[in-house]
Amino acid sequence: MAEPRSERMTDEELVAALAPLSLRSTLDPPAVAAAEGIGVTDPDDVAALVDHVDRGLFDSPFSPATDLGPDRRKEVAGSVAFQAVAAQVVNPVLLAHRVLGIGLFPLIGDVRWRPDDWVVRYGLSPLTRGVSTSSTGAVIDRFRQQISHTLADRINAVLPVPLPARLLVGNERAAIRTALVAVGEAPPGRFERDSCCLIHLAGLMPCDECPLSEASA
Repeated sequence: MAEPRSERMTDEELVAALAPLSLRSTLDPPAVAAAEGIGVTDPDDVAALVDHVDRGLFDSPFSPATDLGPDRRKEVAGSVAFQAVAAQVVNPVLLAHRVLGIGLFPLIGDVRWRPDDWVVRYGLSPLTRGVSTSSTGAVIDRFRQQISHTLADRINAVLPVPLPARLLVGNERAAIRTALVAVGEAPPGRFERDSCCLIHLAGLMPCDECPLSEASA
């Protein structure tokens, strides 16, 4: 069921409206995502995403010196890429539902990424919409079914050693937790993570919700 025409924002307006609400970086406008974005379903495209995150973490002029082998670097990059994509999808989707009252229902084939110097930009194309009548729990469950579970499989398929399930669950929980905070809902205990995304192995500080951050406080 579509939005009432009198209240409908264009896709560009919707992305612009979500940007100041987000605790993550702004999505690409849908036209840019469609024209320049790369998907996360083809193995070569997923491998390219992991490779780009790898270079950004370890080879950029801003990267701390680290001494990891290539397989370990790919493990870190795969974990960071998974959490980044998950967060970049669930955050605007939940904001659209709970704050703007606009249902966004992305599929894994709608997710786009593109390299931008040493970083990655993310987008959704198309923006598949409908009336938001779902509870927060239903939105999160659909995100898991349509995005994060498939994404985990796609990323693990291109890594030398698959990421442990516990790590991926922790990354998913961290992404959902940030989205819940953005919409003003207190995350329940089941969205607390008990594993690290491994970003500290690239010489970077662990995130606030990471157990390593608590241990070093």
